[in-house]
Amino acid sequence: MSLPPAAPTSVSTKTTLASWFALGLSILGAILAFVPLASFGAWVFTLAGFVLAIIGLVQRGRNVVPAIALPVSIIAFIAAVVVSVGTIFANIPGSPVEPEAPVADGRVAVVFEAQGGGKTAPQEMAGDYAVSWETFGTCYYSAELDDEFSFDILTVHGVTSGTNYLYDIPAGSHFVEMMTGPACGWRAEFAPQ
Repeated sequence: MSLPPAAPTSVSTKTTLASWFALGLSILGAILAFVPLASFGAWVFTLAGFVLAIIGLVQRGRNVVPAIALPVSIIAFIAAVVVSVGTIFANIPGSPVEPEAPVADGRVAVVFEAQGGGKTAPQEMAGDYAVSWETFGTCYYSAELDDEFSFDILTVHGVTSGTNYLYDIPAGSHFVEMMTGPACGWRAEFAPQ
């Protein structure tokens, strides 16, 4: 007596929750990868999406969701790295301009520049100045001269430049206090008037 043929074993093709998370994180990482300031953190989402996609592919059965999530996460990771590096290099100020010759009273131009916010090193200044400033990132910038005197220099958003005039700056050491993001370059040249 012969036995009836065995029924083929069925392989589950049900999409797991991890596979859907992999796809969601990969897509979120891909979106964030193309936003300059968010691209620095997009790799977290793309890496998590990559790991979950690998887990989904290794599980038994053929499933399309992790197969889509894997290349999306890889491409998003590469895009995040490229955009992040491009953002960093786009925010590096150009070569410094030589200060102008001193005015009749011996004052020379003073240059403040930095990457990110905070207080600069102080420099000696006194009198009236034309302030030519540049911002190098797609950031919010707000700057003033010193805490004590509160001479406003600029409040802008994005890559831009301009000139302001400050009058009657008391003689002494002065610094620029800038409020901006850490990857945001800027430069201000104070030319005596």
